[in-house]
Amino acid sequence: DVYKRQVHGDYLFEKMAEKSNKKKEQKADSAEMINIIKENTTKINELIVKNEGLNAAIEKQNEELLQVQKVNLALTKVNTDLQKQMVQIQGKAETYNTEIRTWENGLKAPLQGQQDEYAKKRESARASFTGNVPEEVLSELNTLIQAAKDSFRLVNCATEELKVLKDELNSADTEKECINCRENFFPKENTETSCVYHPGKVKFYSCKKCGADPYHLCCMLCDECSPGCVTQKHSYQ
Repeated sequence: DVYKRQVHGDYLFEKMAEKSNKKKEQKADSAEMINIIKENTTKINELIVKNEGLNAAIEKQNEELLQVQKVNLALTKVNTDLQKQMVQIQGKAETYNTEIRTWENGLKAPLQGQQDEYAKKRESARASFTGNVPEEVLSELNTLIQAAKDSFRLVNCATEELKVLKDELNSADTEKECINCRENFFPKENTETSCVYHPGKVKFYSCKKCGADPYHLCCMLCDECSPGCVTQKHSYQ
């Protein structure tokens, strides 16, 4: 009996030790699983943060793309308007050139006719006299010749003025670049407030308003603080 009790006790002790070891192993497994879950949770949170950052970057890019599309649409509209204006300007230039040619022809035709008439009268007078020409005839001829010279001088002056007017009209319809602000403009649209620029040289030290490095000596301000300290008409060569 004593032996049986001892064997039974050893058996129970072994069973209890086995159960205890299993519980320890289960606790160790549980702790390991908890650590794995924590690590995975941390990684998941990091991925969530990265995903949110990517979504924000994508939204920002989409907004920038929308802005670019708006700018492209605005540029397309401006280009279309400029093309329409160029067509209108070309039409006006052709009209001006036609009017100038008409004025030139209208001035030249009568004066050419007068010159021919004066030449005929002079030849007729010369043919009518074989001897000395009377003073009154010479005086009349000289008067006619001087009148013809005066008329041609007026024609030449008028022609030069028409050429200047033609050049001005053509120049007014041609886009120019301002030598001060470097903007393109049409001379006919040039006003006293069209050009805004800095006449002073650029230096790199400190703007007196915002502290930026590049600034202009004329007003000690940078381009961000002041687009220009002088306002006048555009200038071009």
